Amino acid sequence: MVSQPKVSSEIKYTCSPLQFEKHIQLLLKKGFKAISIEAVEKCYTQKIPLPDKSFLITFDDGFEDNYLNAFPILQSYN
Repeated sequence: MVSQPKVSSEIKYTCSPLQFEKHIQLLLKKGFKAISIEAVEKCYTQKIPLPDKSFLITFDDGFEDNYLNAFPILQSYN
């Protein structure tokens, strides 16, 4: 979840939008490049290597905060 935890039991499962953006900024500052899920699929199916320092972000759930909080941050960094 990319949101502020509403109860203490959510703390270990959430990342605030501010912290999420800081993670993205750090990855980019360190020269990492975001890749698509299609690139990962081609790596496995067609043996096309992934670029060095590549990363892929996935979400395990369909919570609305992915769209409301994470998506705008991801859009802003392309």
